[in-house]
Amino acid sequence: MNFIPYLEEKVLEQIGTFDLKIPKYQRPYKWRKEHVIQLLDDLYENIYQKPNNKYRAGSIIIHQDGNDCNVVDGQQRLTTLTLIFLFLKRQKNISSDLKLLFGTKFKNIISKNNIKYNYKVIENWFNSKSFDNKDLQYFAKKIETQLQFVQVTVSKQDEAFQLFDSQNSRGKALFPEDLLKAFHLREMEKDGYPEIDLEKYSIKWEDYILDEKKLINILGHHLFRIRKWTKGDKEYSFSKFHINEFKGISLSSKNMYNYDLPFRVLEGYSQNTQNDRLLRNFHIPNKYPFQLTMPIINGKNFFEYVFHYLELNEELFYKTEKNRFNSFYNQLCFGNNTQKYLSEDFEYEKSWRTGDVKVRNLFENICLLYVDRFGIGNFDKVYFEEFYKNAYQLRLDNKAISDNSILNYKKGQKFFKSIPNSYSPEELHSDLFCNYFSEKKWAEQDFVSSTEDIYGYLKGGKNAG
Repeated sequence: MNFIPYLEEKVLEQIGTFDLKIPKYQRPYKWRKEHVIQLLDDLYENIYQKPNNKYRAGSIIIHQDGNDCNVVDGQQRLTTLTLIFLFLKRQKNISSDLKLLFGTKFKNIISKNNIKYNYKVIENWFNSKSFDNKDLQYFAKKIETQLQFVQVTVSKQDEAFQLFDSQNSRGKALFPEDLLKAFHLREMEKDGYPEIDLEKYSIKWEDYILDEKKLINILGHHLFRIRKWTKGDKEYSFSKFHINEFKGISLSSKNMYNYDLPFRVLEGYSQNTQNDRLLRNFHIPNKYPFQLTMPIINGKNFFEYVFHYLELNEELFYKTEKNRFNSFYNQLCFGNNTQKYLSEDFEYEKSWRTGDVKVRNLFENICLLYVDRFGIGNFDKVYFEEFYKNAYQLRLDNKAISDNSILNYKKGQKFFKSIPNSYSPEELHSDLFCNYFSEKKWAEQDFVSSTEDIYGYLKGGKNAG
């Protein structure tokens, strides 16, 4: 039976009587040492040392689904409080009737590692205090009766997530990649995927976050910017306020529109080929034919979309085997002369300055958009050389480069219109060829430092090997 969301002030012992569960779409337990110590210090100062004081520790959102009470927001604090009472029970023999999250099985390796580490942090914190058994019993009872939350209870999952998104848009608890993961795992649940699939995509998502922040890089520096720039939107920095860019067609929705029918058909086709042994035997392609600027299909398809572009980005820019573009990219974008594209050394020792990184990202996104449309096999040197010349003129012309410098730079931004509107690479030629017409000869005082060889290449003074 559905009911209107309601808000109550509750102390921990009231919340702790519920059979709380962590939904599969939740992020891992990520609190660090400083968060745990801050909570313990707050409890000590505001509850233990103040006899009649109630201390409010924020809000939690509960989705009441039948007999289950799913924690939509607040799991980091509740998990830490569970660890505190676990320590008090196990090692100090302090009794408590709190259920909290004692029955929860944490499968994610990130959660497991943080739980083990933070349990030790809690142990060290208590051992540093001169508590006797009576003090600990008093402290535990005070936490149960004086630690207060604002509990928001809803019966509909959509309402829970609306609150979840708005709650975190005002705070700093979640990053956009956390919100997107939760949203699309929830969509997978709606589409009927089993728990093992949700866990698989959740773990892979988190692995990419930890792997040199590759996930954050592909979402914020590449996919978000390219999708916005192809639409003419002058957006640069990706945040939690922009996550709707990565929400789209819900396959579980009963509302169907003409525009989404081709994508539903393609999704069904790709799923069928994966499950059809005959089609697999004939090597019929079973991967969804992603295009960078396509509408997002919520759920599993979104995760596959992001993973596809992580792999394409890796293949294009970081492939270890030698190829013409990779040699060009490493030598002219970083000054790495171990794998030469030009016949002579190319000096670029300050390629990691903020402005230089912005220009390089502009060049990378033009290349990624081109390869996405026409394929790596059609990425001839005439294209990547001219993309470079168009992008890197900005580095020569501007000593300071801001986000707006990139957004308003016509020689670079024009490709985000022309590439998606071209049906063959040759159609780009009218926008492609770029000569550098500066009348100035190279002088350190007239150009930003460490760009002399860029100047030489754009003026035609450095040639390919």
